[in-house]
Amino acid sequence: MISGTTEEFRIILYLIGYGIFCISSYDTIMFFIKTIKKIIKVMISIGYFSFMILFTYEFSYKLAHGYIPVHFILFLITGFLIYYLIRRRYLEGLEYIKGISLQSNRVAKKILIFLVYPKEIISIIMGIIKTIKRTICKFLEAKRKKNKKME
Repeated sequence: MISGTTEEFRIILYLIGYGIFCISSYDTIMFFIKTIKKIIKVMISIGYFSFMILFTYEFSYKLAHGYIPVHFILFLITGFLIYYLIRRRYLEGLEYIKGISLQSNRVAKKILIFLVYPKEIISIIMGIIKTIKRTICKFLEAKRKKNKKME
């Protein structure tokens, strides 16, 4: 199928944009999972790549009405290169957004706790948690003393 110039230009722009999307979504995933345990990180990465392969297939199939253009890879790589020119600013923006979301989460939790739970219920729950914690500590201390006696 031969498409017109405007159709080809549209496909090229979509491919460049898709290249930017692919690599920026990978950076975003890696930015937010960098503190997670390695095995979970690997599982998330495998899931991400599986999803992106499926998504890329669907995108490329629907983009040009069922055929994959010859210049598909070339313009994806062009999108990657454009992204790497702005990568540092993008990661700075993610850091800023992460900071704002952490601050707003703390405030939102305090407001929700204040609105939903009265002080008495919170003090009862905290008392129960402290009692359980003390019981566990006493149990572990008694077990440790018993093990020392056996040695």
